[in-house]
Amino acid sequence: MTGRLWALGLGLWAATLAAAPSPLRVSFHHIHVNDDKARHLLEYYGKLFDRSTTHDAAIGAVHGIESGGIYLLVTEVPRPPVDEGAAGWHFGWGTVSVREAYDRHRMQEIEWTLPLESFAKDLHVHLESEDPIAAGNWYRDTFGAELETEPSNAAVQPLKAMYRRPVAIARLDGVALAIYKSAAPLQPSPGHRIDHLAFTADLAAARVAALTVLNDSGRLGPFETMTIEGPDRLAIELVGPQILPRHSGDVVPARRHR
Repeated sequence: MTGRLWALGLGLWAATLAAAPSPLRVSFHHIHVNDDKARHLLEYYGKLFDRSTTHDAAIGAVHGIESGGIYLLVTEVPRPPVDEGAAGWHFGWGTVSVREAYDRHRMQEIEWTLPLESFAKDLHVHLESEDPIAAGNWYRDTFGAELETEPSNAAVQPLKAMYRRPVAIARLDGVALAIYKSAAPLQPSPGHRIDHLAFTADLAAARVAALTVLNDSGRLGPFETMTIEGPDRLAIELVGPQILPRHSGDVVPARRHR
């Protein structure tokens, strides 16, 4: 009888594993921001980094900077975009930890010695979430991110947001997503300062995955894209292969999936 129960348990475990979908194979591609002074913003970021590693770039009509296949893209908008109220909060460079409040982390960035090595090195994005643990689980299960959590940080809501500690950190392709507990419901990210994040992906695989799709087919310069909704209504652009001939303003094909 014991043997039968053990076999039944093993069978259920195997069935669970078989039913669990595999994460999409993705690589971090870009942060896309909106700004009413895009040229000045790009000049500012261009001065932060070693020019031998970080270059001016454009994908189609969208200009930015690039390092190691990771981009910051900036869209010019007619008026200053809203900074807060959506999942995208800040981005920066350096180490992040669930044991360190954002304000203390920010002080390390103030003490930078310029130029920094590259835009891609130690890049991280600070995100807000109504449920940071669930958000971290999404990046782990959907994109295969490595996940670190500290649930007790969610119970502490300082008067100033900068004193919060991340509840979860999802690490993916050398980029860290530090996720904080939001104090209020969050709005869709498009149109905010941080408009969306982007990852290269197999679009055919993404289209059959259990994802919330915002746009099934789009274009970014010569590349085919689709846009999905990530945790907390964050727009996530998935960048597929190059489908159109390259022109002088286009970039080289997107990086291979890891």
